[in-house]
Amino acid sequence: MAADGLFVLGWAGWRWLPRKKERSEPDAVPARDEPLPDPVSLLFGAEDASLSAEARVVLTDLAARLKGSGLTVTVEGSADASGNPSRNRKLAVLRGANTRRFLVAVGVPAGNIQVTTREPVWGETTVDRDRLRCVTITWEDR
Repeated sequence: MAADGLFVLGWAGWRWLPRKKERSEPDAVPARDEPLPDPVSLLFGAEDASLSAEARVVLTDLAARLKGSGLTVTVEGSADASGNPSRNRKLAVLRGANTRRFLVAVGVPAGNIQVTTREPVWGETTVDRDRLRCVTITWEDR
């Protein structure tokens, strides 16, 4: 019996990754008249500012929609408040900068992207803290 995917162990625990379907045609880019999913959030591991493979896929799809749109994109980096406050601020900045760098590399005009950061915030639970280790991407008309 063939599996349709596999379980992998990541920073947030075990999760199921479905197997990619083989296609003879390239992936379709969503139609421009469909609304963009606003906002988009990307999660990071503790003490980590690198983009996961999953985040790169999301950003590549998003960039395809944003490239010629003329929209102003805001990338807000954030971190949880556990640990060293100075290090957390740097992580928030790095998360935003890495996301911006990737969007520019896949074709979103650099002049359309602004990066901001949010002060690190305490989460009530481990799940809350995990959600605070993120980048939030929003956009609006110029």
